[in-house]
Amino acid sequence: MFPEVAACSSVKAVQVLYENGDISPDLVEAAFQNAAQEISSDVLEFLYKTGCVGAESVRCAVLDAADRGDVYVVDCMINFGCVSRELLENAQSKYTSIRTRRTLLRACKSLPPTQG
Repeated sequence: MFPEVAACSSVKAVQVLYENGDISPDLVEAAFQNAAQEISSDVLEFLYKTGCVGAESVRCAVLDAADRGDVYVVDCMINFGCVSRELLENAQSKYTSIRTRRTLLRACKSLPPTQG
């Protein structure tokens, strides 16, 4: 139920369920994936900040969003700090779809410059 709520509810509803239920990390990750597909940025941020969302789930959510050409979701995940330049650059080299590569490149350009 928790992943489904994350896909179609407000962040407040997800927060109440998370804080009052016994929600496993696996359910949080599934909810994160659902929220990414449904473009629920507040829910994405809340779930990420629980500390239960692993790097692989973030990678999958970013790549799925990029594959859909969903710049908004990728930008949201960049804004709350779960997407690294390395992830975006590695992903660009693995995709042949022009739309996906364009979305990833745009996202990479929106990151602050690296210090060197």
